[in-house]
Amino acid sequence: MLSRYKLVALAACLMVSPAVADPKDYLDKADAWFAEDQAKRVAANILSFQSDLGGWPKNENTTENPYQGDRRSLEPTYDNGATTDELRFLARMYTATNDATYQTAFNLGLDYIFQGQYPNGGWPQRYPSGNGYHRHITFNDNAMVRLMEFVRQVATDEGYAFVDAARRTAAADAFDRGITCILQCQIEVDDQLTAWCAQHDEIDFSPRPARSYELASLSGSESVGIARLLVSIDDPSPEIVQAVEGAVAWFVQAKLTGIRVVEEQDEEGPDGLNRVVVVDAQAPPLWARFYEIESNQPIFADRDGVPKSTLADIGYERRNGYSWYGRWPQKLLETEYPEWKQRVNVKTVVEQISDVRPDGSALLQNYPNPFNSNTTIEYQIDTLVFVELQIYDALGKKIRTLIDEQQRPGHYRLQWDGRTDGGVVVGSGVYMYRLVAGAYRETLRLSLIR
Repeated sequence: MLSRYKLVALAACLMVSPAVADPKDYLDKADAWFAEDQAKRVAANILSFQSDLGGWPKNENTTENPYQGDRRSLEPTYDNGATTDELRFLARMYTATNDATYQTAFNLGLDYIFQGQYPNGGWPQRYPSGNGYHRHITFNDNAMVRLMEFVRQVATDEGYAFVDAARRTAAADAFDRGITCILQCQIEVDDQLTAWCAQHDEIDFSPRPARSYELASLSGSESVGIARLLVSIDDPSPEIVQAVEGAVAWFVQAKLTGIRVVEEQDEEGPDGLNRVVVVDAQAPPLWARFYEIESNQPIFADRDGVPKSTLADIGYERRNGYSWYGRWPQKLLETEYPEWKQRVNVKTVVEQISDVRPDGSALLQNYPNPFNSNTTIEYQIDTLVFVELQIYDALGKKIRTLIDEQQRPGHYRLQWDGRTDGGVVVGSGVYMYRLVAGAYRETLRLSLIR
């Protein structure tokens, strides 16, 4: 009987024992905690996992116990959340204790991040990158986005005031070059900016595959993290604005409705469950993890790398062992993007495609028409003049001002994303767009189909 009670008590202890903590789980603690003995023990464990190159391995518990293996086997990486949160922890430790051990380790880790960045601004999955897919510019699992968020913090956050000026300047430069790389990588289809692949070629920025079932494609998941990073920039350039607008338009276009992913009982399956896609008109929207670049249709693959058009077409192991669907862009579309539009007072990106003085002013028919997410409007003006181009609903109410500025003679092109000045998505219907350029007046109709 006593043994039985001991077992019950042991089971109860196991049930309430705290979960293993990652470095990030400690970052919300008060500054004073980082001067305590418990923090120093955690820091010692983290330091024991730091490789001689400066980074940390992935999928390791770096906080609970010290590393006991051969240090030569430590493989540092930027993947799966490795390295950045360990560095954030060490920064807190140095600020709290002024112990140079933490500063030295932090600088070594920060330099490891700098060393891995390509001259074009991209980062591989790890450094040294090797010859496999790890060498590609890696957005997969938000690896590059996390690195960029970190170097921006180092460059601008007061918590990194202890970092020398040269490294903080290098961090700011690393972030700027990363943004340039992101803009270069954005995939253009039929002259329209869309999304990003999870990996891009480190030389020519083209979309590249990774593991056999991760094909070169448009990513419905990783592209969200990239768009969020661009939206977080306080004073975006016209190129950044154009990239965000293109990505958001693609998210809207790639939205999947009327389906739901469920797990059904499957006695023949190894785990007794099977993931299936069912029809459900009331289901919230979903996005696929991967889309074929040209057709923009969801694609799936087994470990043989052969693309399939439905989840049911691939085998049990990959069908149930990977995140093929999700709601990744939903918050971005519903709240973050509209707030960004209001916060930065985004102006429409206007491209002057010719500076040759035309014979007269003209407003051209939009294309495509009807359209679903974005439509292109072109016009020309024959003299230096103040230009207004506005969108009106069917009742004649002005809902969007696209242009309100003086322009030189030439041929111009811009896009309307089907939103109001406040960033609100408008519904299907017929709308009017009106050009006023000096004495010239013209109004045309366009059709939006959601």
